[in-house]
Amino acid sequence: AQAFAAVCRGVWDAEGKMGTHGSTYRSGCYDPSRLKELAGRRSSQFAGYDQQDAHEFLVFLLDGLSEDLDGANKWSEAEGEGGRRRQRPKERTDKELGRMSVPEQAEYWWARHLASNSSFITERFCGQLSSEVECLEC
Repeated sequence: AQAFAAVCRGVWDAEGKMGTHGSTYRSGCYDPSRLKELAGRRSSQFAGYDQQDAHEFLVFLLDGLSEDLDGANKWSEAEGEGGRRRQRPKERTDKELGRMSVPEQAEYWWARHLASNSSFITERFCGQLSSEVECLEC
């Protein structure tokens, strides 16, 4: 989180304009090499200079920021935005989950995720994806 904050300070000046704030800002560019170096230390896929998917890096960065800002140390202490208390949902058996519709299952798993991952980043940037795979031969 501190390395990302340094990048933000380096790119934008105190008035929120792109400017010359930060010693590595030159000719309209900012060198985020410190952030990249730290990312490479935390995950080997970002070590070195191989090209990486921007989406993978963004997910990695947001996950790391969320962990650093996570306010949910215990299930019962987790609070969401506006002080809404998040309780861990009742455990469901495989049989119970099998009787739930896909939207009900999604809601259950999302509530479990939010109960243990409560941060500004989670509230603003996290979501769920659903996909359906269909065999073209059967």
